[in-house]
Amino acid sequence: MALKEGRSNARWNIFRDEEMEFQFMRTMATLTENGAEIGECLNVKKNTQDKDIDSLANAWTNTASFVEKVGDNQLEKNNIDSATKSYLRASNYYRSAMNCLSPKNKWHFENWKNAKACFEKAGALFDHPFEPIKIPFEKGFLPCYFLRPSHKKEKRPTLIVVTGGEGTAMEMYFWCAREGLRRNYNILLCEITGNISTIYENSSLTLREDTEVPIGRVLDFVETRETVDVNKIALIGYSAGGYFAARAAAFDHRIKALICNSALRDIHGMFTAVFPKILLSSKLSSFVDFSTQHFISKATKNSIELILWESGIEQFSELLELTKRATLIGIEDKITCPTLALSGEGEGELFLKQSETFFRNISSSIKTSKVFTEEEGASAHCQIDNLTLARSVIYDWLDSIF
Repeated sequence: MALKEGRSNARWNIFRDEEMEFQFMRTMATLTENGAEIGECLNVKKNTQDKDIDSLANAWTNTASFVEKVGDNQLEKNNIDSATKSYLRASNYYRSAMNCLSPKNKWHFENWKNAKACFEKAGALFDHPFEPIKIPFEKGFLPCYFLRPSHKKEKRPTLIVVTGGEGTAMEMYFWCAREGLRRNYNILLCEITGNISTIYENSSLTLREDTEVPIGRVLDFVETRETVDVNKIALIGYSAGGYFAARAAAFDHRIKALICNSALRDIHGMFTAVFPKILLSSKLSSFVDFSTQHFISKATKNSIELILWESGIEQFSELLELTKRATLIGIEDKITCPTLALSGEGEGELFLKQSETFFRNISSSIKTSKVFTEEEGASAHCQIDNLTLARSVIYDWLDSIF
């Protein structure tokens, strides 16, 4: 049993299992930003058993390890540019392996740790090295990376990038950061409460509905940077991050431009759209151990176990109650900054309806809505089938605002 909506209606016939195919395409999507190479990805496909997501994870891990060793060898020979690119790909492959697994599997953590290590090795080699940041929050910190396009002390626009429930700040580098650097933006790659790196660094900072609170701390930090033009701070949220970002914009007017991809206003409604009805039954969800159920796919089990782990919750029924509180209903009209609402026609009817309703209800005098189509080759969730087009739309719009 696969997820009902929220991925893509298009099929690429790489795997028979829809979730395995989506995760594979998610990695291939970063080809244009040195996050993957065709031959390495095809080798992973060759070494994967169809409908066996664990074998896909193993193949990604093996490829990541190989590419990381190539990078080490290149660095020893002082081939800095080559080593940088190898470490970036290795990081993304380790991340790919992690995304195929449940956090109950020890290799979920190991792959995350290796992805982080490779990403930071790559970042340290750039002409303008990535700056790892720990933003103090409650009893822990929010792990972020501050990226600058140059050493010049001039003030410039800044884009804060927030990921969703299964993403990482590291992956967002490939999705949108490199393009931002090319266009002279500062970039803050950010993970907030409930995101994967945040949980591994601080187990108490679990998912919460009032995302304006952690994002407010991120804005406090951004305002202290001397190269940040505080009148040109934008916030983009991917996947569930679309809700995280929009919620923050409703309460914090330091955000001067908002981009939601996807524009999610009702997380409980998203769950209703994504998960099969049998999993949403209150009688079932209150006691079922999803790790033992055979009526859902291994990939779906892993997704559920990830969300429970990120929430610090054991019962699926408790998670459903949390999602009911995660809503923009009744506060959307508080969003007044310029807003870009993005979605893909392949995400499904309920996702599109959420985006349409969000766009209609916000009070922004400057607002744009874009639905990516299958004809454009960009209809999947967060446009993982055409990140180049998505980046163009995002930054062309943002350039017009700033």
